[in-house]
Amino acid sequence: MKKLSLCIFIAVFFTGVLHAEEKWKVETSSELDSIDVSIDGTVQKGDQLRFWIPVGSGGECNSVEHLFTFYTMVKHPNISEIQGKKIALESMGKLIIADIKVVFSTDHLMLPGHMVMMSSGLYDLDKHIDFLRKHKNHDVKLKFIFSDFEKKEGWEASEYFDILENSWSLNGADVALNKAKQICLKIEETAFLIKSMKK
Repeated sequence: MKKLSLCIFIAVFFTGVLHAEEKWKVETSSELDSIDVSIDGTVQKGDQLRFWIPVGSGGECNSVEHLFTFYTMVKHPNISEIQGKKIALESMGKLIIADIKVVFSTDHLMLPGHMVMMSSGLYDLDKHIDFLRKHKNHDVKLKFIFSDFEKKEGWEASEYFDILENSWSLNGADVALNKAKQICLKIEETAFLIKSMKK
């Protein structure tokens, strides 16, 4: 029981700890089912670059979703309808297609506007860490939102966003992500011990 308590303490201790000079946050969800690694933007501080690592997904803590948010004060009447759509953007010197995952009002935060979360995809964590090490910053410039991706129809991003660009420092991202992986592995080890004790 002491060993189990120690494992839980270690997993919880790392929640919300700051890493590296660039103030990366490594946070464990209250349900201990995911680790979130994030940093604020340099153009618009409230926007975050996030790396979401699921716990207990059977992938030995080696899966990560690459996410980022853009806050907009444009009062477009149909902004909620872009949720689930694809968006073209420039990132790290390439034109890529990302998914608009969530759109929500920030009125409850006393901010007149919306926060939009986008995902550039799911990746193997170790390979993604190696990829990120090759870049100093994660730069994003929003270009075009697709109403119909197959027909290539849609709207200019400027119709929905007042600030189209942001940048996030990747200095220390590898350290923070490796730390998050170790926390994830510790949580999974603890869960395995609990299951073993119940048998």
